[in-house]
Amino acid sequence: LPEFERFVFHGAAIEYKNNAYLFTAPSGTGKTTHINLWRKYLGDKVDIINGDKPIIKVDKTATVYGTPWAGKEGYQRNTSAPLKAVCILKQGKINNIRQLEKSEAVNHLMRQVYLPCNPTALSKTLNLLGALIENVPVYMLECDISEQAFKTSFYQMTK
Repeated sequence: LPEFERFVFHGAAIEYKNNAYLFTAPSGTGKTTHINLWRKYLGDKVDIINGDKPIIKVDKTATVYGTPWAGKEGYQRNTSAPLKAVCILKQGKINNIRQLEKSEAVNHLMRQVYLPCNPTALSKTLNLLGALIENVPVYMLECDISEQAFKTSFYQMTK
C-alpha cells in the first residue's frame, strides 16, 4: 500500500455531506459508540465508511477508503470520501474537544497506524502519516456517550 500513497489505519470512519471524519482510539474506548451517536442524531445524513480498519490515501489531500476489515460490527462500504478531520477519543465525564498541535498528534496517531516490516515501506508509511498530520486537523475529544458528546465533536469537526 505505501507504494500507492496509502496505509491501513485503526479507526472508525463516517461520511457526512460527502466528507469523511475518522475516529480513533485504543480498542474498547468507544469508536463505534461515538459513530453511532452521529448516526442517532443525524440519521441517514451519515454513512459508515468503515468501522475498524479503513485505508487512508495521502497526497495533496487525504482520502478514506472502506475495506473488508470492518470489525465485529461489520460496518463497511466500498466507498471513499475526502478526509476532513481525525478525532482521538478518550473516555471522560466532561465533553471537551481541542485541536492538537502537530507534534502532539504524532504521538497518538502513530499507535493507530499499521506499520510494515519492510524498511522502505515503513519509511514511506511514516512519511504519509506526517503528510496526513500536516494537512488534516487532528482533535482530542474527551467525552461520555451523551447527545452533548455528539454535539461537541460534530460542531468542532464540521465547522
